[in-house]
Amino acid sequence: MGMIASNAYLAAFSAGTVVGIASTYVFLKFRNNWHTQHENKVKQDPLIMEEKYEFENTDDEIRLILGVRNDLKMQKGKVAAQCGHASMDAFAKVYKKSPELLKSWLKTGGTKIVVRVDSEAQLFELNSRAKNLNVFSCIICDAGHTQFGEGDGNFRLMLGIRNDLKMQKGKVAAQCGHAAMAAYAKTLNIPKLLKRWRKSGTAKIAVRVDSEEQLLELEKNAKKLNILTSVVRDAGQTQVAPGNRIEQSYKDQGR
Repeated sequence: MGMIASNAYLAAFSAGTVVGIASTYVFLKFRNNWHTQHENKVKQDPLIMEEKYEFENTDDEIRLILGVRNDLKMQKGKVAAQCGHASMDAFAKVYKKSPELLKSWLKTGGTKIVVRVDSEAQLFELNSRAKNLNVFSCIICDAGHTQFGEGDGNFRLMLGIRNDLKMQKGKVAAQCGHAAMAAYAKTLNIPKLLKRWRKSGTAKIAVRVDSEEQLLELEKNAKKLNILTSVVRDAGQTQVAPGNRIEQSYKDQGR
């Protein structure tokens, strides 16, 4: 599940994978004081993952919440890819339906939190609750692309993850979501590229990066090939030291 919420807005999406298919729900709703009423419940909820973000004085805070299906025992790479896709969809929906909400979220630093979803039933229950609240909903199915042939011509979203930082799944999910949205924002100015990526089945791949130097080298090489790229730096609100460059995302432009 993913959510962008404040005291004035509620936008949420849920992400899970079942037999190679990921379902992502996107919700958008204007509800006064929703966050204030639920803040204590969220902090005490056992579904909050160990890698959670902590915020204080959040009456006016907007955040992105990513929910990860715990029962599927996904590895970090799969979590990264699915949360990246979910984040991009949330970005696209909010960009279209409520650009002011998106602007406010970016102004607050693009804060994120990761929560655990224990089953498919719980995932669909979240969707049902959203519909009961008369919020927007959208389902995305994963294309199941886990391997790509060399020179296959596909467009793909690639997420490079700093292995040396030893991040937990929750942290990886949040940061890859951020990186994916940064890549998506850049492709808005190149609609043909975005269209071709969607035609390729929204292919995604996560790769390991062993150091900051290697991450920056990848960024340098991508720019030489005229490939869109974005490096995400942590805001310092979790266990990773502030300022660390964490993920890189870029779209393969078929070169």
